Amino acid sequence: MRSRRERGAPQLDQTAFGFKVEPLSALEVFKARAWAVAKLLANHMLADKQSAVDGLWRYAEGAGLVAELGVDRVQAILAEAFH
Repeated sequence: MRSRRERGAPQLDQTAFGFKVEPLSALEVFKARAWAVAKLLANHMLADKQSAVDGLWRYAEGAGLVAELGVDRVQAILAEAFH
């Protein structure tokens, strides 16, 4: 997938209250999403755990995390979020 810059899209201002904001890595985003989905499931705000986990897995594959970290590490991150 091409970045916003590669597509010629205008760049977003990465400052907040005068401080430079560093973008999150794909791993940080994945961990945050996994934690959020786990909390939604625990609070009965999502009903289908399998679909939720499948969506997280598709993100990990698309972001290159499965190739970079390996299947076992990605599964461990998911397991940690859901405990």
